[in-house]
Amino acid sequence: MKPLEFHVLLTQAGVLRWLGRRLRFPFQNKAPVNKPSSSTPSDATSDYELEVELRWWQRFVQWLRSRTGIIVAVAVLLLVGFGWNGQAIYKGVKLWRAGRLVAQSEKAGRANNYAEQFALLRRAFVIAPSTPLTMRAAARYHESRGEAAALPLYESLLATPEATPEDLARACRLAFTFGRIEFAKKWLAELRRDDAWNKKPLVISLEAQLAAVEGKWPQALDLGRNAAADPSAGGEEKLVFAMLLTRADAASAAERGKLRGEAIDILVSLMNAPDDSGARAVMSLVSLARDPAAAALLAGRDVTAWVEAATRHPSLAPQPRVAAWDLLLVARPADRDQTFSDFLAKWRDGPLPERLAAARWLNQHNKPAMSLQLSELQLDVSSDWFLVHLDALAATGRWDAVLEKLQNPAGSAAAMPAVLRAVFSMRARTELGQKFDKSEAWRDIHLLVPGETVQNKLYVAQYAEKVGEGRQAALIFRRLLDEARPGAKFQMDLSKEEKFACYSAMIRLTPGTAPAAELLPLFEGLVEEFPDMAEAVNDAIYLRLITEGPAESMRARLRDLLEKNRAVLAYRTTAALYELRSGNPAGAAQIYDGWQIDWTTAQDRFKAVRVAVLDAVGKKDDAKTLRETIDAKRLRPEEVKLLEAKP
Repeated sequence: MKPLEFHVLLTQAGVLRWLGRRLRFPFQNKAPVNKPSSSTPSDATSDYELEVELRWWQRFVQWLRSRTGIIVAVAVLLLVGFGWNGQAIYKGVKLWRAGRLVAQSEKAGRANNYAEQFALLRRAFVIAPSTPLTMRAAARYHESRGEAAALPLYESLLATPEATPEDLARACRLAFTFGRIEFAKKWLAELRRDDAWNKKPLVISLEAQLAAVEGKWPQALDLGRNAAADPSAGGEEKLVFAMLLTRADAASAAERGKLRGEAIDILVSLMNAPDDSGARAVMSLVSLARDPAAAALLAGRDVTAWVEAATRHPSLAPQPRVAAWDLLLVARPADRDQTFSDFLAKWRDGPLPERLAAARWLNQHNKPAMSLQLSELQLDVSSDWFLVHLDALAATGRWDAVLEKLQNPAGSAAAMPAVLRAVFSMRARTELGQKFDKSEAWRDIHLLVPGETVQNKLYVAQYAEKVGEGRQAALIFRRLLDEARPGAKFQMDLSKEEKFACYSAMIRLTPGTAPAAELLPLFEGLVEEFPDMAEAVNDAIYLRLITEGPAESMRARLRDLLEKNRAVLAYRTTAALYELRSGNPAGAAQIYDGWQIDWTTAQDRFKAVRVAVLDAVGKKDDAKTLRETIDAKRLRPEEVKLLEAKP
């Protein structure tokens, strides 16, 4: 017998016992009855019994109409219903409880209480883990944080009959964001088949994204502009169009600048929207500002108003609210010192989450002394505060203070993760010149790393790279990537940004002279996660060409890359190498025809491919002249072979 059925039987028995006690009272005839005397003839007995029987039914009907009778009757009906439908009722109660927790979680998220939002959502998921209600809530939670974990949740949700066209559209957009083009195409095709949705601006905007992925930029911009201009379009369609404008292939630098200027205008018009589109517009502006080419586009604009709008935005998290000050640094480079002073004055007395983000922002901009003025005020608030404080102390060279706080942990210092305490302690002892076994210290750190969060692992790896411990950093970055692979024993979810950080760090930490075969898996893994990243695609094909040779599938991709990046020597080099490896040296030579290339400033690896092409078409003297300008010690072994003169 299942536990639920056993509890149902117990409940039934208890209710029946209570009903029995209650029913004995109305069946008793407590009213005075004129009993017959002993002298009454015996034939009067039957009349008496009939009178009692009639009175019994009359009293039962009378009792049944009373308040108590109605309550008991309803209880019996509920009991019978519960006995027959116990499982359904039990599931209904669970779903109701999960729904309340989801609603409370969403309310906490709107109030920017992200810790409570996650805790409530997790409780709802434990109660009802495989229902559309909780899958949708969890998917949207991860979607709002830009995490790839939302995709499998949406995939599961879309397999249920309760999935809506809105769920399908959200999943499709997320698939584009994370480069899962096969899913995006599939879900977009399903939306197109829905007559009520296929003409909506949202679907047209998704079609614009697909056109961009396929390199059809004129079509992508036309579709994006039409979607954004539709009277029923929301902020999402305008955001997508702005992003297309920033990425669009342009014929000239002036045309590209014009498109990006239009994108900035759209983002500025959206940033005051109180919903999520406004918050994302602010974050997109900040990302755009970090591009060196954006400085000219921001010059002369009233970015002060933008920063104030970001500060007031109700849906913006503390970190991007603070990061909006990057706009001032880019737009007014001559006033940097004043900007930092104004920043410190603004956030000195701000709410604790914003003050923490501000202290971290100052550390990132190499202003540790200012950061200390914020972090010292609230030293014992949390371990995050303590970590920011230690960063600032380390940047100012106060290693004795760092070591003292680590050796006498109290308050937030005691709550700091052990692996971070170990890293800071090792660095402090190194800077203070104390003698200790550094290799043993790193062994201890690596033993602590597996039990840490993704964020702490990344912090340790990035810190190790920062202080010159490249080998140690590479081990942790590699561990993170391995743990994120499907089928890993203890699989961890890495966001898009975290995966990019790991792959790019591993590529940076691999020596430029390492064999191409060692670097190839990293670039192919990066392309698998980011298939639209042209530079990574080109480098992956280049490494594959010098290690294993050409494949027919490369031809169309290289042609597309070269068409979009005609002036970039890296793409021209890979295309020429493909033709050379395919036995078409004349075609390889034509790749360079008509272009004025300054070979004195070109990378040696590009020169090596050019030398191989010149040799192959019989231009031996030109090949020899260019070969003499190359430092072979800076090449990979496979590239050195390209320099070998062919008879």
